[in-house]
Amino acid sequence: MINAGVSTEPLKKDDENIWFSILNSISSSKANQCKNLLILGDDNSGKSTIINEIVARHPTEDTSKIPKYALSYTYVDITEEEDTVAHVGLYRISGNSAYDSLIPFALTEETIANSVAIISLSWENPSNFLKSLEQWLNILEIEIKKSISSELLEELKGKIEKNINEYKDPNNDDTDKIELNIDSSELNEINIPLPEGCLVKNLGIPIIIVCTKCDLIEELESKNKNFDDEKFDYIQQILRTVCLEYGAALIYVTTNNPNTYDILDSYLLSILFNEKNSTLSKSLLKGFEFNISAQYIDKSSVFIPSGWDSKSRISLLNSEFDGIINRSDYEKLTYSNEFEVSSTMDTILTTEDDQTFLLNHLEDFQENSVEDTSTKFVINNKGDTITTSPTRRYSTSTKRSQSISLNNEGKLNILNRLKESNSINQPQFKRKDKLTRTISESTDVDALIRNSSLKSSTMSEALQDSGALKNFFDSLINKKGTSGSNSASSLSHN
Repeated sequence: MINAGVSTEPLKKDDENIWFSILNSISSSKANQCKNLLILGDDNSGKSTIINEIVARHPTEDTSKIPKYALSYTYVDITEEEDTVAHVGLYRISGNSAYDSLIPFALTEETIANSVAIISLSWENPSNFLKSLEQWLNILEIEIKKSISSELLEELKGKIEKNINEYKDPNNDDTDKIELNIDSSELNEINIPLPEGCLVKNLGIPIIIVCTKCDLIEELESKNKNFDDEKFDYIQQILRTVCLEYGAALIYVTTNNPNTYDILDSYLLSILFNEKNSTLSKSLLKGFEFNISAQYIDKSSVFIPSGWDSKSRISLLNSEFDGIINRSDYEKLTYSNEFEVSSTMDTILTTEDDQTFLLNHLEDFQENSVEDTSTKFVINNKGDTITTSPTRRYSTSTKRSQSISLNNEGKLNILNRLKESNSINQPQFKRKDKLTRTISESTDVDALIRNSSLKSSTMSEALQDSGALKNFFDSLINKKGTSGSNSASSLSHN
């Protein structure tokens, strides 16, 4: 048997280098990776909601609610067996395009290779989709060209193109693919052409277009006649055409359906941690693999991963779509003015009873007489109070009054009939400062009629009953004339 003894001799220099390399490899494998997510979009487009939903799926002790600054920052931890193995920084730029100069603080030459950009749109205003999308894509392109060197940018563009070419649809069977006996080193040198219209504008960074609040699609369809299935398909085709041009992904999300944010979170992690030479464990990388295929049939649940789409697939929704994007035409076709208001009136209008209205305005009628301010209140046979005061004319009739030619006696009959009709159920009033008087032939009847509160319906009734009233006033006038003649005769006798 050979006894193995413990050597006490100092380590040679070569041995020290071996142990140093081993320890260094172990420490580097435990080093945390840093990834970044930049979120752009207009105000109230759902940027904060996207961040909150991502944070909720990766609880981090030190993470607090992200403040609303011009450039806001928070982060989440990626853990494995209770150990933090990566950080994902979440940057949000204010919706004001004046803060576009802050983008280089989030995308530097050291971080852009490990970053993803999200542009947020909201279904609250679908007619603004194209304008907002073009604006933020142009801003992103300008700021990247300013802050990133041309050499690094070309390298990043090649990486984006390679990822699109290597995309595999989970629904497709690998056995259908043609296997090429080509060495991997030679395969990298082969320039595989992209589909027509794909990646025409390569910004060198993965882009995801996120349309928030997609639960409003059903509300738009039910409350706005301007929206139907054909219009929603047209909007999707426009968005997918822009995404195809930039090599971007498209997804509809809503907090009412958490599964939509689950898909967004899983897809985002698959892009950030897709390196073949990653220091993360194989089991963790396996969990980041994305196996969800494209979804476009359901108008409220759309997901188009980068590398899947093509012009032929976009035309499946509507074969008449020509792929030409015109912002003015798009805005005219999708202008919604939010939601149409129902034409049915919710408030029911009610009117006062005629007598209540006249009673409330009795003082006005008395104070605004034209020529004769004296008033007489009498009680008819039914016990109703009748006022003979001239009043201001209020007309609620929409019909044009007809011209009526009457003599003075006929006008008297009509006026007194109107006074009787408008003063039914009026309380009795007495005035001590003026003597009561009756309407006589000497009264300016035209002025009284012009300043009375008349209704066309009441006028019609008065005309119908004018014969009876005429006989009544004729008897009064005749009696007055008789009494006057008797007085004259008596004076002559005396």
